[in-house]
Amino acid sequence: HWDGKWRLVIFDVPEEHKKARDALRRKLKDLCFVRLQDSVWVSFRDATEELLALCALYKIGPPYILFWKTKEIGMDQKSAAQHIWHLKELNERYEEYVEEYRSKKNALSGVAAFLAIAQDDPQLPLKLLPPFWKGDEAFGLYQQFLNQKR
Repeated sequence: HWDGKWRLVIFDVPEEHKKARDALRRKLKDLCFVRLQDSVWVSFRDATEELLALCALYKIGPPYILFWKTKEIGMDQKSAAQHIWHLKELNERYEEYVEEYRSKKNALSGVAAFLAIAQDDPQLPLKLLPPFWKGDEAFGLYQQFLNQKR
């Protein structure tokens, strides 16, 4: 589910709070935020509670960190998602996987190859995916390989 709003985190945490800044960057990555610039991160997920908890833990907040929720980030939502998460390249990787593994029976290599791609997939909501998205077809093959292993 996506509410149609982007979450932006903008921060400028001073060097004296380096530990907090590093923890914030790690948490943003864990929450599938993508770095637009060094201190500007964006996501389609609402992770406000988790980020506020981290800020409370490290005793940092405004003016060092700002949270924004917006519908607009300079281009239409689908184009923004394609640009931010490099969906064209990711979709091409899924397409190559489908072409290569559609007729193969080696479950172990099929599972490993899928996981190598899926680790880069932000699992975007359907409305942000490009037309002819191959991730679902690739996931179907992956599931077949998993079932073969049983």
